[in-house]
Amino acid sequence: MAAELAVATYNIHRAVGTDGVCDLGRIATVLREVDAAIVGVQEIDCHAVDNPSGNQLERLAELTQMHGVAGPLVRRQDVSTGNGILSRFPVLERRWIDLSVKSREPRGALDVDLETPFGPLRVVNTHLGLRYGERNRQIELLFAAVDGKTPTVVLGDFNEWRWRAATLLRLQGAYAGTPPLRSFPARRPFLALDRVYVHPREALVGAQVVATETARRASDHLPLRAILKLALPPLGVLQTESRT
Repeated sequence: MAAELAVATYNIHRAVGTDGVCDLGRIATVLREVDAAIVGVQEIDCHAVDNPSGNQLERLAELTQMHGVAGPLVRRQDVSTGNGILSRFPVLERRWIDLSVKSREPRGALDVDLETPFGPLRVVNTHLGLRYGERNRQIELLFAAVDGKTPTVVLGDFNEWRWRAATLLRLQGAYAGTPPLRSFPARRPFLALDRVYVHPREALVGAQVVATETARRASDHLPLRAILKLALPPLGVLQTESRT
């Protein structure tokens, strides 16, 4: 027996919308509209203008009633900006993949194992660099770190607008990828910067950009939502696990 699971990737631009207003509550509204069990967020800040006493990931986790896992990249005094994962499922393990390239801004991938009804699921959230050579090296590092031996989702802002770009060929050869859906800029999107890659390939069954009016205002990116179809363990296995 199989069931569907929604995952998403969303560059929230530190909660600063296309109107220049920082509004984390608006981001939470968009996440409720997306209605995904797992969301990789990029450009999430620990020092939100509308919540100076706490960080944005913790606040979003509270607003959405999800588990929050942080993976900061850049620290400047009391500000830390980077990637995060929001999940309705418990976190089994957290890792960090360093994708930094010399003389460029620090980059990386937040790598977690989640306990889901389908069994353990590995989710890797990243935000790649702005230059071609930088992205190419980062994909090499990412591919080397993620073996794809277990059900895996690799998602994020890949900063690559060419669908058949050489930087993405290795991922596309091993994982099913969402089609080039335009997600940037949010008001009038024409670039497909945000992607979701899935292993096993047959698990990816659908994808869409969530382009509600709130989403068009909340960030400079639109969220990308993907649907996975995964096998559920036999009922006897679930009952045995619940007694252990």
